Amino acid sequence: MDDLKLACERHLLRQLTTKSVFPLLVQADLYGVASLKESCIKYVLFHSPQLTTAAWKKFISAVRPKLFAEVVIRVALNGID
Repeated sequence: MDDLKLACERHLLRQLTTKSVFPLLVQADLYGVASLKESCIKYVLFHSPQLTTAAWKKFISAVRPKLFAEVVIRVALNGID
């Protein structure tokens, strides 16, 4: 079963786009898939300049405040040593 979970996670990560990352991040958080959640957050960090205002607004409306705060803090601290 773990192999199937890992295969599914890898497939989802290969399909990530700036449009799909936030919905997938919400689902990963909701279902407690920590590694997928972390991968999505890293994708957001790397691609934040390409993320549209509309994508951020959809994300804000779809998440719990704790997840939103976690992502915003990580984006804000990205590149700070």
